[in-house]
Amino acid sequence: MRNSVKISAAALAAAALVSISTLGASAVGEVGLPNDGDRLMVLTCDDSFPYALGQVDTATGIVTPIGEQTTNQCWSQGAYNPADGLIYAVDWNHGIDGFPQLSTIDPDTGIVAAVGPVTDLRNDLGVNQYAVAIDADGNAFVSSDSELFSLDLATGDASFIGHFNDGDDVSPAFYSFAFNPITNVLYGVWWDTQDLYSIDAETGAMTLIDSTWNDVSGEANASLAFDSSGMGWFQSEHLTGFFAADVTDIEGTHSGSVPFTYNDVNFYAESLIYVPAATDIAVEEEALAETGVDAGLVGTAALAFAMAAAGIAVTRMRRNS
Repeated sequence: MRNSVKISAAALAAAALVSISTLGASAVGEVGLPNDGDRLMVLTCDDSFPYALGQVDTATGIVTPIGEQTTNQCWSQGAYNPADGLIYAVDWNHGIDGFPQLSTIDPDTGIVAAVGPVTDLRNDLGVNQYAVAIDADGNAFVSSDSELFSLDLATGDASFIGHFNDGDDVSPAFYSFAFNPITNVLYGVWWDTQDLYSIDAETGAMTLIDSTWNDVSGEANASLAFDSSGMGWFQSEHLTGFFAADVTDIEGTHSGSVPFTYNDVNFYAESLIYVPAATDIAVEEEALAETGVDAGLVGTAALAFAMAAAGIAVTRMRRNS
């Protein structure tokens, strides 16, 4: 288990403001991820790509397979869990006694490991799940028909939260379902209308954000992911591919669609996933682990030193004023 170093809320807020301030400019006409080492990944739904997982070249759409070959898979919208570094998703084509099977996928090796059936705790029946979303704190949710559930990633148990609704008895199905890590707001694209909504993860209440998806893509949306800058990555139904866009202005910031390609053949998928680069803190912790030094203590000491230095600087400024 990795130790974590706490970062002040003020520092996180400052970083978020910097990311948001540069978001619009970086989106227009470009397809790229914000940091070196970031990965845009895809889970297959097409034997033309005979692997569970692949890494996408955002400029060309060429997908590099991760792990061993496998067939007859169709993964629904999955999500990366920042708490343990794994991807969680459900394969449409495989389950247990009619129950959808929640699995983990290692983004480095492509190894798939079963967790358990996605079970509605109200009636012990299988949840007809469409998508999994995980927030910045590792809390997981699943969409099913018109219903929102919280999801236990250790067991697959699903606890009912509420019906998706906009106050007008509208109950959509969300196949595209993801949290923006900058705001920790949940978003979804309604399959029938292709409207983009923000969703209250505590109630299921939803607010219309954008209705231009169909005008931009020309077809249905199959998947949604957000990178660490808050940029949305949208995946079209069938073979037209994916594009980046600011969720506040999809039409104005659409980057241009790129299809998924493997061995010069386009293939279909329904699960686009952003995996962030390893942080400097994580790299340092792994190095320290080899020496037996506790990274948490070092991080605390470094923070204390920085605070002390800041205090000295302020004192000197006051004395010189």
